[in-house]
Amino acid sequence: MVSRLNKRALIIIIIIICVYISLNFLEDNIGFFYERGTFEELIFSNFENGFNKITMTKESIKGDITKELRNASKGQLNEISSEFRDFKLIMQKNGGSYVDVNYRIIFSNTETDEHLIIYTINKRNLHVNMSARYEEKDGKVINRLVENKDRTYKIWFDKIDYEFLAHYFESL
Repeated sequence: MVSRLNKRALIIIIIIICVYISLNFLEDNIGFFYERGTFEELIFSNFENGFNKITMTKESIKGDITKELRNASKGQLNEISSEFRDFKLIMQKNGGSYVDVNYRIIFSNTETDEHLIIYTINKRNLHVNMSARYEEKDGKVINRLVENKDRTYKIWFDKIDYEFLAHYFESL
């Protein structure tokens, strides 16, 4: 009778360990418990007012070069934002390394003080820092709130086109 209980306890412990290892694998490698979606859904949808300024910094060992485009037209904004819009993203648990940052792209709205900063870490990873304003109605009271996000995402089934970014940077 005792040996039968020990076998059951051992089987239960093994099952618990397997479930724990499986959940950790899903969490770390697939982002099972984190934000998932397209760049449009997770990031751009937070900005109802759009942007009117682009600042782009190319980082290198020789030094950083920054170019800015004030009063950017919708066409100019769409050209650079289209590079990111359809990326399928999964939020990463650890922020990753900033050693390999090549470009820092800042979309901003000078009228609402909203901003979106995209750091390209490598071809498959990027870091996003954003500050977006939104309104929440509570009866007759309108609350104006700011949402701040600081996240690192892995890009699935696609990669950042550095040739496009270099060409766009030179065109500013």
